Formats: sequence, structure tokens, C-alpha cells
Amino acid sequence: MIFLQAILDYIVHLFDLLFVRVVQPFFVFLGQVLEFLIIAPLLFLSVPVSLQVVAVAVLSGLFSMLLRRFLNVEKKELTFKHAFTKKREEQQNIKMLSDWKTRDVLYRTSDNEIDEKYNIYLAQRFARHGIVYLLPVFFALFWLENLFSPETLTLLHGYPFLLPLPDNSYGIDGLSVSFVFLLSYVLTLLVCFWIRKKCKGYLERKS
Repeated sequence: MIFLQAILDYIVHLFDLLFVRVVQPFFVFLGQVLEFLIIAPLLFLSVPVSLQVVAVAVLSGLFSMLLRRFLNVEKKELTFKHAFTKKREEQQNIKMLSDWKTRDVLYRTSDNEIDEKYNIYLAQRFARHGIVYLLPVFFALFWLENLFSPETLTLLHGYPFLLPLPDNSYGIDGLSVSFVFLLSYVLTLLVCFWIRKKCKGYLERKS
């Protein structure tokens, strides 16, 4: 037991070293590069902090769409749907068998195979969507909330939120960095999907 605990402590220590010496410095460096490439030019142009957050959200949304295209998300989903439909059609042929025992065995085998492939598809779909949407959002929010922390916003504006709101009965004094970012990010995705749908329909009509 003591030996296993020592191994566990050593593994935890290795992960701590990996995070402190590799992961954390990498993300700090990446944040500095993004700050130089995105925030610095906007500051030079005297763009308000709220619009800087919107700009980062728009770029994050475009990056998500680029990742979606790079990972062939739509193609993989269409491939699965075609394979799933084909498997269901093959099941219809089982009805033609006269022996009910054989039909029952084949139905069960086919259903188990479909269930297994569907579960794999769901796991892969979740992983792809996590990479496409969650990772950019988590990283961008982590970076922005450190860059524009409540203390920094208080020094800049005199209040710890991104956008002040007029007096209201809901007790909300202002909008946070995360709220403005997520709203702008979702709107960016909606606009991108709308434009892509329009372009796809136009190309189909032309052909």
C-alpha cells in the first residue's frame, strides 16, 4: 500500500511539473502573442474594451468554423447517417426469412451492431464538438477574464464589469466579460451558418 501511494505521489508530482514547466508557460506565451496580435492594435486604434471582447469573440467563432471544416465534421456526420440508413434498410430483408428463430437472432445481432456503432458515433461527435466549440471558448474566456479582470476593469472604468446598465429592478449593475463574449460568439456562429446555408443554396440553384 505504501509502495502504491509512493508511485501515485510520484505521478502527481510529474503532472505538476509538466503543468508548471510546459503547459502553463505555453499558454502564457500564447496569451502574450494573442495580446500582441489582437489587443495591441485595437488599443492603438482606441477601440473600447467592450468592442475588444467582441472582436475576440468573433475571431473565436471564425476559428471554430475553421476547426469544423478542418475536422470534416459535416462529412463524418453525413457518412454515419448514410451508413445508419443503409443498415436499417438491410434489416428489412430479415423480414423475408421464413424461420422466426433465425429472424430473431439476426434482428438482435443487427440491433446490437447498430447500437454499438451509434454509441461510438455519439462519443466521437461529442469529442469533435468539444474540440470545435468548447476548447476555443474555454481558452478565450480564461485569457480574457485574466486580461480584463474585475480589478483591471475597475482601474479602467471605475466599475468591475464590462458594460454598465441603467438602474433596474433586477439588481444587475452591468454585463460581464463572459456574457458579452458568449453572446457575441453565439451570434457569430449563427451568422456563419446562415451565410453558409445561403451560399450552399445559391450554388445548388446555379448547378
